[in-house]
Amino acid sequence: YIDNFLVAFPLLKAHNFQGSFFIPGKTFTENVLLDVNKIHFILASADNSKMLMDDVISEINRVRAEGRNDFPTNAELIEKYAKANRFDDKETVFVKRVLQTALPEDIRNKISSNLFAKYVGLAEDKFARELYMNRDQIKLMKDAGMFIGLHGYDHYWLGNLPVDEMRADIDKSLEVMSEFIDIKSWVMNYPYGNCNAEVINYISDKGCALGLTTEVRAADVTKDNKYLLPRLDCNDFPPKSDNYKKFCVSTEEIFMIRFATSADVPKIMKFIDDYWKKNHILARDENFFKYFYQDGDKVNFVISEEDGIIDAIEGFIPYGKTNRDIMTCIWKANHNSGDPIIGLKILDHIYKNADVRIMASPGINTKTIPIYKYFGYTTGKMKHWYRLNPDVDYKIAVIEDKLNPPIKNLSARFKEISSFEELTASMDMEKYKASNPKPYKENWYIKHRYFDHPVYNYHAFGIAQEDEKINAAFFYRIQECNDSRAIRLVDCIGDFNDFAQIGLMLDELLKRHSAEYVDLYETGLDDEIFYQAGLINVETTKNIIPEYFAPYTAKNIDIYYFTTDSEIVLFKGDGDQDRPN
Repeated sequence: YIDNFLVAFPLLKAHNFQGSFFIPGKTFTENVLLDVNKIHFILASADNSKMLMDDVISEINRVRAEGRNDFPTNAELIEKYAKANRFDDKETVFVKRVLQTALPEDIRNKISSNLFAKYVGLAEDKFARELYMNRDQIKLMKDAGMFIGLHGYDHYWLGNLPVDEMRADIDKSLEVMSEFIDIKSWVMNYPYGNCNAEVINYISDKGCALGLTTEVRAADVTKDNKYLLPRLDCNDFPPKSDNYKKFCVSTEEIFMIRFATSADVPKIMKFIDDYWKKNHILARDENFFKYFYQDGDKVNFVISEEDGIIDAIEGFIPYGKTNRDIMTCIWKANHNSGDPIIGLKILDHIYKNADVRIMASPGINTKTIPIYKYFGYTTGKMKHWYRLNPDVDYKIAVIEDKLNPPIKNLSARFKEISSFEELTASMDMEKYKASNPKPYKENWYIKHRYFDHPVYNYHAFGIAQEDEKINAAFFYRIQECNDSRAIRLVDCIGDFNDFAQIGLMLDELLKRHSAEYVDLYETGLDDEIFYQAGLINVETTKNIIPEYFAPYTAKNIDIYYFTTDSEIVLFKGDGDQDRPN
C-alpha cells in the first residue's frame, strides 16, 4: 500500500531498521483494485455489518435469478461462513469469506464491484492508483535496504486453487517481482495464510526459502517448518491490542525504563559519545551537562537499560516543577537493542510520567516526523525572520538584496534589562503567569536559562510603558563569526504583541554592535507583528541568513518542531536549540 511507502518506510529509515514488504504483483503492474481491498473498503464504508450481509445475499440472489447455480445455497453459505472470529463478528466474516473464496471468481468480482460502487462510490482504477505503491517506489525501498517478498499475483487463496492455476499465479508473481527479489532464495507470505502441500512443494522447487502463515504465535526457528512459520498480525500490536504479549517475552521484563539520577551521568555522557556524536560538548563537559540537565539528585533524562547497559536515552528540559511544560532533546536509541521500539517507549514514558502539561521540541529530525504523528502530536516548520544592517560588509550572511522594510512603529521606548532582579522588578510576572502562556516558563527557569548561563552571555530588553514597566521581555545574544557579528533573538516572554514595536531597538542594536543582521526563529505568532517591526521572512528572499556557526555553514536552515498542544508559541531558545555544540 502507498501508506507503507509514505508512513512505514520513513519510520523504519529513521530508526535504521529493515522492514519486510510482501506485495501482490498485480497491484503495481495492472493498476487494478484487488478483491481483498474492495472488501476492505466496502466494510470500512458500511455502517452496519448485518445490512451489508443482507446486501451480499441480495446480490447472490440476483445472480441465481440470472441462471447461475454452480455454488452452494444461501443456507449452506451462512452455515459454513457466518462464524465470528477473534477480529470480526459473524456477519463480517461471512462477507469476507463469501467474496474472497466461496463463490466462483467471476461472481465474486461482479458482486464486490457492485458493492464497492454502492458503498465507496469511487472509480476503481483511480482508487487503485492512489492505494498502491508503484514500481519506482518499491525500487526505492529495495535500494534503501528494505526486504521485498512475494504475496502472490492476484492475492488468491492459493491452497484452494486448482494446481495449474496455483502454479500460474506463483509463476506470474515471480516474473513481475524478479527485479526486487533473489530468485534463488525468496520468501512467500501466503495470501490469507492459505497454503497446502502442493503449494509448499511448488514454491520449494522454485527457490523459496521461507513461508509465512497467519498462525498467531512467535516462531521457533529451531522447530517450526520453515514453510509454515507463524507470525503476529498488525492487529496484535498497539494501538489495536496488546495481544502480542501473550506470545513474546515482555520487553519490560528485559529493559528497565526509568528516570536518571546523578549516578547515571557518566553512563549517559558515554552513550552520547558512542551513539549521538563523538566529542559532543554534552559527552565531554560534565559541568555543562549538569547545568542543562541536573536538578539536585535528579537528572532530566529517561533511560532504558538492559543488564545495567544503557540502550536508549531521551533528555528533557522542564520549564516548571509541577504540571509543567517541557522540551525534549537528545533522543537516541542503540539500534542493536533487543527492543526495536524502545525509543518510542521512552518518549511515551516521559509524557505519561514526567508530570507534563505540554511536551514539545524545536529542532526535531524530519525523519522522526512520522513518529510524532503516530502519537497524534502536531509537527511543523518554524519561520525564520531577519533584519539587515545596511551599513556593514557581510562576512556571515550572503546578501543579494539589501532592502529593509520600513518600521511601522517609530515611537516605542526601550528598557534594557541587566539582571534577573531587574526583570522581576520591571515586569509583572504574576500577570504573565495568569495569561496562561504556552509554554509557561517559571521564574527559576528564566533566571537559570538566560541570566546564569555558563557559556553564552544573553541580554534582555523590553518596551517601556509610561510607568517604566514592561509587558514582555526579549532575549538575545551576540554571535561572532568570520571577524563579524550577528544578533540572535532567541526568546520572548509576556505579551507577544510587543514584537510589533521592537524595530527601532533592533536597528539600535545592529548599529551598536556593528552586527550584520538580527534574526529569530518562531512558530505560533501572526506574521503581521513581524512585518510591523520591519522583519523579513527568509523564505521570501534569496538572501542566506546562516544558522550553523560551529562549524560555520553559509546556508539557510529549516528548523522543525513537534508539540502536544497546537496553540504553542516556540522560539529558537526553547529546548536545547541555542546551546554550544
